[in-house]
Amino acid sequence: MKSASTNQELEVSILRISSLLTVVYAIVGIVMAVICDSMTLMVDALYSVVDVVVSVMAIFIVRKIHQPPNEIYQYGYAKYEPFMTAVDGLLIMAISFGSIASSIQDIVNPDPVNYLQLIILYSFISIFVCIGFGMYMRATGSRISSAVLRADGELWILEGIISAGVCVAFGISDLMTRTVWSRYADYVDPVMCIILSIGLLYEPLNIVWESFRDLVDARPEDEIRQSTEEILRGISEQYRLPGIAWMKTRKAGRRVFLTVCYTTERDRSIAEMEAIRREMSDQVLKRAPELDVEILFRS
Repeated sequence: MKSASTNQELEVSILRISSLLTVVYAIVGIVMAVICDSMTLMVDALYSVVDVVVSVMAIFIVRKIHQPPNEIYQYGYAKYEPFMTAVDGLLIMAISFGSIASSIQDIVNPDPVNYLQLIILYSFISIFVCIGFGMYMRATGSRISSAVLRADGELWILEGIISAGVCVAFGISDLMTRTVWSRYADYVDPVMCIILSIGLLYEPLNIVWESFRDLVDARPEDEIRQSTEEILRGISEQYRLPGIAWMKTRKAGRRVFLTVCYTTERDRSIAEMEAIRREMSDQVLKRAPELDVEILFRS
């Protein structure tokens, strides 16, 4: 319990730092976008605004999902986690599609970008800040089994990759202004924005798909199912049970809910089977703490 509590506090602390850093990043990004009149920077800043909303939601949700089940939420609050990540993905997708439409308009009516050197410096610094913090969040999320931290870490790393693309694109644009190709420099911003927006769609689509699978109780991926079956079959042999009659699994964020029915001999008493059920439940939880186990028997 102490370890779980410590992990929860660490998770919340990192999310608070992420929220604060994201707020600063979003404000600076919006100011830079307005000063430089860049649609690409504005998309980047709006992406950060979404991350601010999600980070604040995440702090509430991380505390909520650790609360025990009650009479109303009899399976606990585990589904809050995939719901939050789905909202995150959908908001980013909405920004991406809106940005593509705006960029097409800018291609039809080109608008020059100001202070190219300032954009290059800003995006260059952003590369190291975003990727460094994102890798730390992702590593910590993997260590404490936090889907929220892993998802947020992936988004920070993606933000760093985007900053690298922005840095390179506007570096090329700056060089173009000094050549015979200078008349095409105004198209770099909207074209880069379209490329950026399309690139942003992959990770949100993946996040939304995985969240959707959790929300509709799809069977977890085979790796989780196989490891669970190995644990259950080992326990079945230990208690001399004929085998598993059926098994159902569903996933909600970091929690995996498992219902397994074992076949048993008719000569075993109810009291004996109840004692075996308790021992089996304890063993499963020791080997896989993320499992919420319900064990049944049938003759």
